[in-house]
Amino acid sequence: MTEAGRILLVGQSYGRGGAATSRLFTELAEALASADFVVEVLTSAGAAQASSSQWEGGVLVHRVSVGLPGRRIPARLTLPLLWFQLVRWCLFTRRRYHQAILLDTPYLLTLGGLFLCWRHGTRLIAWVMDRPLLQISRLRPEASPQARLALGLNRLQMALYRHCQLVVSLGECMAAALAAEGIPTARLRVIGTWEQDDLPTAALPAVSARRICGLPEAFTVMYSGYAGAWHDFEPIFEAVVALAFNQDLQFLFCGLGPGIERIRVWAADHPKSRVLFRELVPPQQRVASLCCGDVHLVALRASMAGTCCPSKLDALLGLSRPVIVVAPPHTQTARDVVETGAGVCAPTGRELVAAIRALKEAPGFPEPWARAAHQAFLVSHAASAVLPRWCALLEEPIQAAI
Repeated sequence: MTEAGRILLVGQSYGRGGAATSRLFTELAEALASADFVVEVLTSAGAAQASSSQWEGGVLVHRVSVGLPGRRIPARLTLPLLWFQLVRWCLFTRRRYHQAILLDTPYLLTLGGLFLCWRHGTRLIAWVMDRPLLQISRLRPEASPQARLALGLNRLQMALYRHCQLVVSLGECMAAALAAEGIPTARLRVIGTWEQDDLPTAALPAVSARRICGLPEAFTVMYSGYAGAWHDFEPIFEAVVALAFNQDLQFLFCGLGPGIERIRVWAADHPKSRVLFRELVPPQQRVASLCCGDVHLVALRASMAGTCCPSKLDALLGLSRPVIVVAPPHTQTARDVVETGAGVCAPTGRELVAAIRALKEAPGFPEPWARAAHQAFLVSHAASAVLPRWCALLEEPIQAAI
């Protein structure tokens, strides 16, 4: 076995069909196993399930129980109990690993990796896919108890990251933020998220997708997913108010969240507006649903820059959909879209209205943007482009921890 050989991945949930984080976690583990690494996973057994260890897709998956089998525990206790069980497993296991990749949920999970490092010399790789503690602190008044607690926990999280040999972020913007908080740049790596290579073959023309989904025919501006406090929905609301009465244009919101609910209330008061709503669709209907949009919106609040990278962009590029990023130009998603020519950045309501009108009236739409989106997907967002970077990282010479 090589120095890189036995790998442990640790995270909250494992398997497809759930959150994007879980899917990426699963696909990375299986890809590493296919590349001849010996891969094991440590994760949750799920609600009221017993602990178990079994092979799944070439990966040995250890699932730890967070409660007594057959008995449910209060939701507020699920993550703290899971953290305790995962860290406890790392503290007492006799299994030895050359390297461990640790996700950032539950919070402070890196502590379990430190036990592996101290006991067995395991090299630690922190995989920073999201920074919820920083998000919480930025969304609340600076002096509030919630913000103070979040900042305190974030400082502890950063101290744990500084004991890792490598810290992997999703984008340059996030890496710069981590460096500003004390992570040495020599230990930082940037590896983005991905979608499977065959996604473009499932793409449908927007007209066909709308017919399949039973939607009216018109140029469609679409938002899909959750619309929460970290998404800047004010410009989107302004664009809806300005454009929703055009007879040859419609807005489609497929998802939920406060941002969408605000627009839903407005649309109910304006029955002649051309605004459509759909609930989140099952995974098997996802592609047809996304293909309904001629143009897609991806939003991020300015204060959230460096804390996350919306993974929905991978699928949109894979389906050759032009994208308007409602976020500051320096955010990773805006850079990915603008620099590749796959869309435009429109951080304000006025700019968003102008961008929608310009794309709708552009000669030859959507061809130039669709080609650019497809090329960007192949180069930087397809599994075959991203996952080999993980394999190369695991083969890097092992350095001493801080």
